[in-house]
Amino acid sequence: MESMSTLGHKIFLTRYALKDPEIRLEIGDIVIACTNIEQNVREIGTIEAIDGDNITVFIEEKDETMTVSKANCIEKPLEYSYSDTVLRVSKAISMAEKTEKLQSKWKDAFNWLLSDFKFIP
Repeated sequence: MESMSTLGHKIFLTRYALKDPEIRLEIGDIVIACTNIEQNVREIGTIEAIDGDNITVFIEEKDETMTVSKANCIEKPLEYSYSDTVLRVSKAISMAEKTEKLQSKWKDAFNWLLSDFKFIP
């Protein structure tokens, strides 16, 4: 199912992946860092250090390390692949059904519909 370009993966992580609302961070986490606030440029990186509100992130695409503010420049995705999103969405939609059997049936049906980028609500 997963065959995204680097740009496609970046768009997925920044626009569609579920984010941690509490932004709980640890060294090694993959994050979305705002590298230019004026132009709203976002890059995918890995946390190298945490010093209060200052987060040091390695941006692989640029082969560069930068420090950004946690308060207004960091998002932490909770989903890292499109299949993670498909599973979450298909399970949530199927929960409208009253029985586990119907939930399972519709979860599978929605999973098929959402996979391979046929549709995403």
